[in-house]
Amino acid sequence: MTKRDNENSRPDNLRTGGGLDFLAAVDSGSDPLLGQQIANYQLYSLLAEGGMGRVYLGERRDGQFERKAAIKILPSGVGGEYVRRFERERVILAGLNHPNIAQLYDAGMADTGNLYFVMELVDGVPIDEYCRRRECSLEQKLSLLIDLCDALGFAHGRLVLHRDIKPSNVLVTDAGQVKLLDFGIAKMIESDGAGTRGASPMTPQYASPEQLLGEPATIASDIYQVGALMHLLLTGKAPFEGLDLPTRIRQISEKRPVNLGDSARGLPGDLQMVLKHCLSTDAQERYRDIN
Repeated sequence: MTKRDNENSRPDNLRTGGGLDFLAAVDSGSDPLLGQQIANYQLYSLLAEGGMGRVYLGERRDGQFERKAAIKILPSGVGGEYVRRFERERVILAGLNHPNIAQLYDAGMADTGNLYFVMELVDGVPIDEYCRRRECSLEQKLSLLIDLCDALGFAHGRLVLHRDIKPSNVLVTDAGQVKLLDFGIAKMIESDGAGTRGASPMTPQYASPEQLLGEPATIASDIYQVGALMHLLLTGKAPFEGLDLPTRIRQISEKRPVNLGDSARGLPGDLQMVLKHCLSTDAQERYRDIN
């Protein structure tokens, strides 16, 4: 979760129910939770909100030690599906102890009846913004992507699919550390290896072809999304930028081969090949694993 540059951050044009929209300003008087204490943390300000809850800046106030954290709270009165997703996110995060994944500190039910969990507060900005600000070289961008792949490989090894890799869910700190966050629509890989089933929220601009068609998501789906993020960082454009969703779905249904376009022609040949494999319409033609 991030505490930084709320005034400069921007939501993705197409967002998921699990994604978080950073707020430019918040009317503190309209939120009854502000100033309240959840577990050992007092809530000071609203950092972000989205379909899967609100995220607050909290500070530990029990006198044991000082710590600021991001407190994600599920609003009262939401449907059972949101409760199940929220609880699943907590369970998933509890098993993902990795330096490039935002850490879970605590979880429970507040006296107000709201489910919550306490997360590491990441002092960072979205990966694309970081690269623009620092004018990162090709090698530096690839290094950041390698760290992201390491985090995803760790998650996949624990049978977790993220399913929503996009710039706002991959933050980079001043020290250059990548932090993957927002497992709000993550799911466990089926025991038969066939992938996750059923309709799911998504970010269409970064969603894999199988997600757009409502087909099961697999490790190949996360690999596609990493490829889309890689395309953005290396070319300055998201793949298929400018195409409307119906046209994109029609191309997928017709199984058209990926065309990287002019923006990728200046890249080294091996990187073009990596992008083509990652962004293949056919999941079977993508890499078998993220590493």
